[in-house]
Amino acid sequence: IIGAPSQALPIPQPMQLAHRRTFNPDAPSFVPPTENQQHYNNNHFHQQKPKFQNLPRHPQENWRQQAPGHQPYVPPHNAPQQPQTSPPKGKWLVNRVLKYRKYPVLVSFVEEGPIKFAVQPEETLQELADLMREINRCELKLLSEPPIPGSVCLGRNSKDGVLRRAVVRAVEDSLQAKVFYIDYGSSEVLPHSDIYEMPSQFTGPQVFSVRFTLSGIQYLIVTDEMKKYFQDLVEGRRMILDVVPPEGPPLTQYGHLYDNDKNILDLLIAKFPTCIENWPERSLPPRGSKKLVQISYVEKCSSFYVQFNDDSVSLDKLTTTLAECIKTAPPVKPSSIKPGYKCLALCQVDSLWYRAKVTKVLGNQVVVQYVDYGNDEKVPTSALRTVGGDVLTKIPALAIKCILHGFETEPIDDEVYSQFEKMVFDKVLEMHVVNQEGEAIVVNLYDRNIQPPLDVFQQMKAFVDSRGNNEVQKTLRAPAAGRGK
Repeated sequence: IIGAPSQALPIPQPMQLAHRRTFNPDAPSFVPPTENQQHYNNNHFHQQKPKFQNLPRHPQENWRQQAPGHQPYVPPHNAPQQPQTSPPKGKWLVNRVLKYRKYPVLVSFVEEGPIKFAVQPEETLQELADLMREINRCELKLLSEPPIPGSVCLGRNSKDGVLRRAVVRAVEDSLQAKVFYIDYGSSEVLPHSDIYEMPSQFTGPQVFSVRFTLSGIQYLIVTDEMKKYFQDLVEGRRMILDVVPPEGPPLTQYGHLYDNDKNILDLLIAKFPTCIENWPERSLPPRGSKKLVQISYVEKCSSFYVQFNDDSVSLDKLTTTLAECIKTAPPVKPSSIKPGYKCLALCQVDSLWYRAKVTKVLGNQVVVQYVDYGNDEKVPTSALRTVGGDVLTKIPALAIKCILHGFETEPIDDEVYSQFEKMVFDKVLEMHVVNQEGEAIVVNLYDRNIQPPLDVFQQMKAFVDSRGNNEVQKTLRAPAAGRGK
């Protein structure tokens, strides 16, 4: 039996209704791998390091002091006009986009665990090795003027001494800049003596690394420990990448990673089982606190649910976000369904989706409780979806279980229930917290919409007395402590 407040906290109508590192990826084939790089199913690569023929580097004090043999720096506005030597438009560092299919890849760098990592398609690794060989044999020219964020360059990687194509991300000061290695997906801060102009012939090839987010990770709680585990699990290794349509912001691509047919997402869940514990549980208000509330669901006087009146904004966010998230939310895996599992469930009465928690498993059906309203319902397992998104996983459950003070041991009585429902629904009430019993709080309720204010307990006690129900009367008590308006 359910009721729905009509004021600040809107409730669905049908049911009335109570719910709703820096890692350096392995250098190309001619560079020997570092300790933790380039292993593919324990098969290691062994290559010979080439003899570099790059120009020697000279110490410089700042960007404006040029190395011997270089022309002094002249500000752009005083410099004579020179013909443009930049490559034609359309041939400038084109990003690579992978189509929706499976690819053998090398995970070249992990930046934020499963949230942001870079891969290199295996089919392009030889092309990358050839390009890197050419780059490391070319004649180098130090920058002729201070770098600008977004400009392309060559950077000498600090760990293996190999030159890589890069983009300037930020100028730290007059002596160094942060660069992003476009073919590997990693970044580092370099002194200006390790940053060179990029010859135009190296701007044509597409970028070899592609940024990815692990598909389905938005439905898990990602901790620093999980990020480190993911990095140790995949970085520098070859795997199978299954590219899927966007599941969030289009600034990155999404895909599943497989290691010998093992889904990396499944390995993360197995390692961190609590990562599927999505929204946090609501902390109960302390004894003596007062809150304006609305009743969202009534079972009886000793078991009903309230929503704080100032949670209306959160409830509106949930309603709006649910309508969007459900479009891409994947079905729940049967193996995940167990009591306590948090998910989204389709209400069988109003055909709307709500946050829910499984309380009982009955074969192909489950009993769920709609955590933002309090009521429960039996639904098929096919009506469950995985929870995801910041809003759905950050806002705690909004419904709080309450017991009317004095009715703690109230027996089931339909007429008493009906009277209580009429007295508390569709209005804002003042709630005083008297005590806590288990996961519920014992409260007094006052209706201050009328004068003098109405004490719900006193009204309910008078109703029971008028009916002469001895069984109910015996259970009622009005302790001196805790009452008061």
